[in-house]
Amino acid sequence: MENELPRKIKGAILTFGQLLVIPTLLLVFFYPPTIWWIIPCIILSYAFGVLGWVIGQHRYFTHGQFKASPKIERMLMFFAVMGTWQSPIEWVHSHIAHHKHSDTEFDVHSYKHLGWKNFFFYFHKTDDLKPSMTGLRLLKSKEHKFLYTFKYDIIFVYAGLCYTLFGMPGLLYLWLIPTSYAMLSQIAIVMNHIDGEPRDCFITELFTLGEGRHKAHHENPKDYSKDYFIKPVIKILERV
Repeated sequence: MENELPRKIKGAILTFGQLLVIPTLLLVFFYPPTIWWIIPCIILSYAFGVLGWVIGQHRYFTHGQFKASPKIERMLMFFAVMGTWQSPIEWVHSHIAHHKHSDTEFDVHSYKHLGWKNFFFYFHKTDDLKPSMTGLRLLKSKEHKFLYTFKYDIIFVYAGLCYTLFGMPGLLYLWLIPTSYAMLSQIAIVMNHIDGEPRDCFITELFTLGEGRHKAHHENPKDYSKDYFIKPVIKILERV
């Protein structure tokens, strides 16, 4: 697409997002949580990390596991960008390639081939990905093109508003913590391959609230019937 940033720059931006967890942990010490910050923080962490990437980017935009109304789709689009720092076009593009080449040298993110580097988005191999049919369909949408072009503007304008309206506590509890959770949640799945094979992990299931059945997902990407954390949420979204 036009105005495409080089992979290394995009990777560096995503890794910057990952590393925000470091100042986040320090800021919690200086700005201890109160109930009035904990509640919106939990809600937004769920919105960024579960509605955004688990249900939005992964289950809806990439694998089409359910149907949603236009208003729900727009909500998922927004949270997808906030939680992954990628537009659905980009996320779908790389994840479909991951499924196609899982744990081979052509995998976008393979612990088997990248080792410790796989923990950092910067080293993920997205240089020569071929467009997927799903990604090409999203390209036809003006809204998806808008998110592709202005995703960073959306993210940092939101962060600026959090700080302007609520000061450092607002930045911390309404943006930094939800973002850090969503970023670490993604990495937990990326690293959930052992000896060249995806694995199921209950701890990962708890941490991500829905993505622990990774081996089962690779075997049947369309099925969410046994994903007990996200199945009821998807059923609600389908009805709204």
